Amino acid sequence: MIFLLAILGCGLLYLLHRLRHYMTRIEPLQVATPEYEVVDNNLPESLDGLRICQISDLHSSLHWYNKKAISDALKKVHADLYLFTGDMIYMQEGIGAFLRWLEEMKDSVHPFILILGNAEHKPWLRDEELFEGLKRYDDWVLINQSLTFKWKAGELQVVGLDDPHTENDDANIAYANADPNKWTLLLSHSPDGIVGVGERRADLTLSGHTHGGQIRLPVIGALICNTSKTKGFISGWFHSHEIEKRIKRKTGVKLLYVSKGLGTGNVKARFLCNPEAPVFTLRRTPTGNGANTIRVNT
Repeated sequence: MIFLLAILGCGLLYLLHRLRHYMTRIEPLQVATPEYEVVDNNLPESLDGLRICQISDLHSSLHWYNKKAISDALKKVHADLYLFTGDMIYMQEGIGAFLRWLEEMKDSVHPFILILGNAEHKPWLRDEELFEGLKRYDDWVLINQSLTFKWKAGELQVVGLDDPHTENDDANIAYANADPNKWTLLLSHSPDGIVGVGERRADLTLSGHTHGGQIRLPVIGALICNTSKTKGFISGWFHSHEIEKRIKRKTGVKLLYVSKGLGTGNVKARFLCNPEAPVFTLRRTPTGNGANTIRVNT
């Protein structure tokens, strides 16, 4: 009996070792770039075909294990606009790591629009290093601001909230110069940001922060949501009717996507939750090219 228990114990230890190896050294390297067609009949014709790629929760650091896998995946995307939706860094040393990576990828992730996450709001962080480093690029950082991104003959209105997780978001300021008659892309690091938006216009909203739960169990799914004002917005698509049901109020947010992100933060592992950099092509009508079709109005 003792011999049998010893064998079972060794077997269990081996399985745990293999599981740990998979969670820390294999799945974080399996970077996905899922393709979606976001279809809206109200989309201006001049924006039809615009491809945007979301880069969220990189958590770059000196020991950035899946850096190459992320770079290789993004080099194959070829989007018209890249959107960094917060938590680019991990700790102070992550700023330098992120800026060096950005320089390495300058031909692959530009032009970009960047917003801040809670990782950029740590009280001990010297974030001037980040902002100074970003000045070398002709790209945009939105901190409770809006801008007009020009693409071919079209103009995309983008509103960027500051981080909701640390309660630095202010939709009143962010939307102050936004045109309510323009098709609007909203960026909010955490899905918590949609609560403060109220009925202001947000045709498509992109968020991250949750890491999709990062560790997901079969059947049960994610154990942690990591949001405080919203519950259940862990990953994937959410339409306005479901959003209003969950937050129990009217909203101008028509369609929300919550990315699983690319990094790992404090827990350096992923399970049943591959890192991703989703790609969205804006369309007035579906093309039937094989991409997943998501309609703004259902």
